[in-house]
Amino acid sequence: MNRRDFLKSVVVVGAAGPGVLAQQPGGDPDYVVVGSGAGGGTVAARLAEAGYSVLVLEAGGDPRAPDPADYDVPAFHPFATENPTMRWDFFVRHYGDLVQQGRDPKFVSEQNGVWYPRAGTLGGCTAHNAMILICPSNSDWDQIADLTGDPSWRSPAMWKYFQRIEDCRHRPLERFWQTFGLDPSRHGWSGWLPTEKAEPDEAIADAQVRRVIAQSVGNTLKDPNDWRIVERDEIGARYSPLTTDKHQRVGTRERLLSVTKRYPDRLRIELHTLATRVVFDDSNRAIGVEYQKGERLYAAHPAASSAAAETRIARARREVILAGGAFNTPQLLMLSGIGDPDVLSKYGIPTRVPLRGVGRNLQDRYEVPVVNRMARSWDMLEGALCSAPVSAGPCRISFATRCSRISAATSQDIQTRFESAMIV
Repeated sequence: MNRRDFLKSVVVVGAAGPGVLAQQPGGDPDYVVVGSGAGGGTVAARLAEAGYSVLVLEAGGDPRAPDPADYDVPAFHPFATENPTMRWDFFVRHYGDLVQQGRDPKFVSEQNGVWYPRAGTLGGCTAHNAMILICPSNSDWDQIADLTGDPSWRSPAMWKYFQRIEDCRHRPLERFWQTFGLDPSRHGWSGWLPTEKAEPDEAIADAQVRRVIAQSVGNTLKDPNDWRIVERDEIGARYSPLTTDKHQRVGTRERLLSVTKRYPDRLRIELHTLATRVVFDDSNRAIGVEYQKGERLYAAHPAASSAAAETRIARARREVILAGGAFNTPQLLMLSGIGDPDVLSKYGIPTRVPLRGVGRNLQDRYEVPVVNRMARSWDMLEGALCSAPVSAGPCRISFATRCSRISAATSQDIQTRFESAMIV
């Protein structure tokens, strides 16, 4: 296997001295950010707001083109996951032993792995995820602080970042009282990421069913991001806050486009740019990113292109930030010669920095969904087209005129909280 065949979450590489802010587009930007997802999109937007010039390199295109329905409608997020215009297919082995791996019913023998869908598009995986936003348990942050010896990771400090991000719209009474300094829930009320909740009354028309559900979960579904619940590390039934605006998906795509509109001289987004390696100077400092310009260049794309692509280099005056995600960030480091020398040598990549941990120890957690077949149809889905094309169907028309119904009501309404991770 050669170097090109090998091409298939936020790491900062290199740092320069102070530079003149916002020197784009006339010269090189202060920062080059690879990836526009939850990590890259957020840090790029914040840097631009702080006055720096930033270039974002994104391998994919706009997830709303050509049909925005899969992206916009929360209930269609399974379609977004399988949308060929923005989908990247990874097949992952969980076990070295093939017999043990074969016991997993999700194992695809033809691909020698379990399918992991990723999003190669503007906004990264925020373009196809389930939009659920849950703050991690305090013990998770505190454990990181203990491991690193850095008290800035402590949960009280990290909660302040959560507040800066969130624009909570599902606690209207608390939102009113916080203007008077009464804020026991400690939500964020003015961040860039709006959070809403689904409408169970729309999703479950039968009042008796709603009463049974309410009784079975203690007569109330609590807010998982209420500080009082998080602080006590409670376990129980919760409703799922969704990152939506008027029940339409919101992610780092919207964040980046908003900042670009406000600061066009600071933030530039380059789509269809596949990063292939980090460029270093003689002192081993990262000074730029080599990339190929073109559509569908990555081998994981379901319709990958074999056409020749132009190779370019984007140079950064201050730092290069790699935010390609759990798979692509370590891969890009390895393509740049940073990783296990034994692995790099197999692909003819000279070792620049020997780090055997790069590309190893990927952690995962499984979700176990429960799917039910309803005894009777939902009136709200009368005539719905649950397959492509959806743009002209009644669901899409209903969504465009009554967003609170088709989008939110058919999304997740209830969950039992055992997890300890930020889900976005």
